[in-house]
Amino acid sequence: MTIRPVSLLIVDDDEPLARMLGESAGARGYRAEYATSLMAVNAALNRGAFDVALVDLGLGAESGFDV
Repeated sequence: MTIRPVSLLIVDDDEPLARMLGESAGARGYRAEYATSLMAVNAALNRGAFDVALVDLGLGAESGFDV
């Protein structure tokens, strides 16, 4: 039986924070990606589904609710 790592999408308009969270999650065995805009979220979702999304609801000029 092969165990697949949990996939995590981190959405935050603070790019350094999102990158740090993604790297930290990756170091703990998650398959993590981050996005800093709705356009980047859509691109990530076009590449595949995620098990979990961690979303900043105050996404700059956009809304995290739209994610």
